[in-house]
Amino acid sequence: HLKWLDAQAAACFDDTPDLEVWQDPESTCHLSVQKGACYVAFPKCSTETQEAFGVCRSHCANERKQCRTEGSMFGPSNVIEEECAGSDYVDLAGPSEFCTGGGSAVSTSIAV
Repeated sequence: HLKWLDAQAAACFDDTPDLEVWQDPESTCHLSVQKGACYVAFPKCSTETQEAFGVCRSHCANERKQCRTEGSMFGPSNVIEEECAGSDYVDLAGPSEFCTGGGSAVSTSIAV
């Protein structure tokens, strides 16, 4: 199972656009992508059923918006919201007891 989790985290990180900004270990984009990879690899689990909870939709959206403010090509807010509404994410805003990852709001002056 650990090999599968490792592969999932690597795929999450590899799916991020190849930009210098997220490769800078001090950028907030890089840190957000790194957190997301950890959320995929080490999800929160139910104490009752040991079921793994998926990543919160809010983390997905905030990660992409943060990277966009630093020059990524994730697209306008509506495209980000649509991508993060997919089945790979739990349709909840974090932090939540039913999904993995926080969802602190990203402050940005970019209007789209």
